[in-house]
Amino acid sequence: MRNICLAYFLIMSPCAVLAQKINVPTSTDLFHLSDYAILPDKGYTFNQVRSDSTLSFTTNDSLRPDRSAVYWLKMIVANPSPNAESFDFSVDPYLNNTFYHFDANQKKWVSRRMGVGAVVYQARRDRLVIPIVLQGSTVNTFYVRFDLHALEKLKKTLAPKVTFERQSSIEHREQLLWVAWVCGITVLFIFFLNNLYIYIGFKYRIVFYYLISQLGCIIFLTAYRHFFHVLLGRVVFTMKLDAQGTLIHYDFNKLMMHIGIGLLLYGITHLVRLYLNTKKRLLVLDRALKYGLYAYLLFSGILALINTSFFYIESQSLIYDNILVMMLIGVTIYTCIMGYLRGIPAAGSLLLVNIVPFALILGTSFIHIFYDLDDVVNLLLPTVAILFQALGFSIALVARTKSIQDDLTAKETEANQLETDLLKAFARQIEIETENQKITAEILDEKSRIESISEKLEANQRELASTALYVMNKNKMLSRLKGQIQELNKEGTEQGELKEIASALQSNLSLDDDWARFIMHFEKVHPEFFSNAQAKYPTFTKNDLRLFAYTHINLSNKEIAAMLNIDPGSVRRAKTRLSQKMAQIEAV
Repeated sequence: MRNICLAYFLIMSPCAVLAQKINVPTSTDLFHLSDYAILPDKGYTFNQVRSDSTLSFTTNDSLRPDRSAVYWLKMIVANPSPNAESFDFSVDPYLNNTFYHFDANQKKWVSRRMGVGAVVYQARRDRLVIPIVLQGSTVNTFYVRFDLHALEKLKKTLAPKVTFERQSSIEHREQLLWVAWVCGITVLFIFFLNNLYIYIGFKYRIVFYYLISQLGCIIFLTAYRHFFHVLLGRVVFTMKLDAQGTLIHYDFNKLMMHIGIGLLLYGITHLVRLYLNTKKRLLVLDRALKYGLYAYLLFSGILALINTSFFYIESQSLIYDNILVMMLIGVTIYTCIMGYLRGIPAAGSLLLVNIVPFALILGTSFIHIFYDLDDVVNLLLPTVAILFQALGFSIALVARTKSIQDDLTAKETEANQLETDLLKAFARQIEIETENQKITAEILDEKSRIESISEKLEANQRELASTALYVMNKNKMLSRLKGQIQELNKEGTEQGELKEIASALQSNLSLDDDWARFIMHFEKVHPEFFSNAQAKYPTFTKNDLRLFAYTHINLSNKEIAAMLNIDPGSVRRAKTRLSQKMAQIEAV
């Protein structure tokens, strides 16, 4: 029946007179148009292209941008089925293209732009496609106007690639991707708001880096699913033709994807470094993480600058970008393992809850080494990895917080013990201060007693000096009286009476009363002086002790002579004899 219908339309269609073949969709969801016709543009209008039979289309020809900047493509597609079928139509190269088709409802030809800068149709993530409907039992003619001015310098031939994909399969895939994206973004956003609240309240740096990683996850998921095309449009920076003649480009969505990966790795790396305190406990791995992160960010930044400002190198650099990601994640996993083996608090929880998301991230990077991002857009692995990562780090933060709380509890116990010790020390300090005050009072009392003794000693010293002075003056007076008597004796006074007076004076000069008084005052100042001297020098006579005492209080020879009623020369000789006797006794 299908063949009969198709034959009917071949006969009835005006296109039957043309050499161009009619394309019939296959039973598969995706099929490529094999037959089309090409016409280089020479300022034609669409009406001319559609109705002027003199214009010569070339079947299955190629596009040559260096020869003509504008081409027209004509294709004929039949739908022998009695039912209408909906397709997404796309054509490569996808620059500034215009798609023309006959709208059965409006009964006229309509045009739509497609390719770079085109508007969104039905909120599709990919702006390079246009939804069309092939009515049942119809033969449809479509035209595409290629504007290849951006490729004029390329001396290559391009074979147009026209693709039809049934919307039934597309809608299922789109629905799955929308649900995955919305669920992932919702979960991440909830985690983000919760941790933002925690960070605002506590200014916890680990939470700050966690927020950065979550922001990177949100950006990455949005770009990975091509949703930036829906939100902001397709902004293309650079483009090139690959070996198969397909136009590839670096757009805003890819730039945001790299930014998201950079933020994710930045947050994860610094979070792990801070979480495990690697700067003090794992210095070598800390440097590996730090400089590995900076190397990746520098490499990725340079590539982004080249791809956005100069020329397209994304296809060549993507493998190295993913290798760097794998290396950095590998070092991060190894750091977590070493932290656990070193017994770092909560390192085991960090390793346990993040080993799965880290492994998934490694798997995603590994897949991207062998497949282009556009080829694995349906891959759910990144979404699962990021959700596990968000949940894992949340659990790790809880474990970290519990560890910190345990440390705080231990510190509080220690602080309480220290407080008790401080109170005891304070009480002991008060006791010591009381004892010191008591000792100070005793010292003051002792000082007062010493001052009293010193005053008494000074008084005795003054009395001793006064006594010595008195004895000396008395002896001087008696010596003067003795001399006067001797002079009277020379003048003829009676010898008997004068001799009696002189004898009394001489006797008075040698009395021991003054010496006894001197000893009493002397020993008040110098206790046990005479007993110690007698014990040390047992052969000392009374006169020796007297001379030794006078010498001890530093009396001069003249003063000692007056005290003993002898001349100073005799004093010197007596001191000499006394020194010799002392030397002899000490030698023995």
